[in-house]
Amino acid sequence: MVRGEGLSVLRRLRRLGLRLRGCWTSHRVLFGQVNKDWNKLDNCVLGHILRSPAITPGVGEHRFTEDWGIFQVNLSKLDDGFQGNKMDLGAF
Repeated sequence: MVRGEGLSVLRRLRRLGLRLRGCWTSHRVLFGQVNKDWNKLDNCVLGHILRSPAITPGVGEHRFTEDWGIFQVNLSKLDDGFQGNKMDLGAF
């Protein structure tokens, strides 16, 4: 190690340590929220599966995998701003 390089390495490690502490703080806050709000099974259930056929590989001309489902969501468990979790790839 070149003279003075050790100090540079130490400074970089300290900066990294500060960033890691910041990440840990964020994760600790998230863990607290999850542990408080989602620790009961009833809080984790957002609805019911109405239809979910088996995954089918090699469907259609392009041989895509077909994987879909229809769910009934209990809207009282969601915030007003919830947009849903959906993806429409359109017709091929």
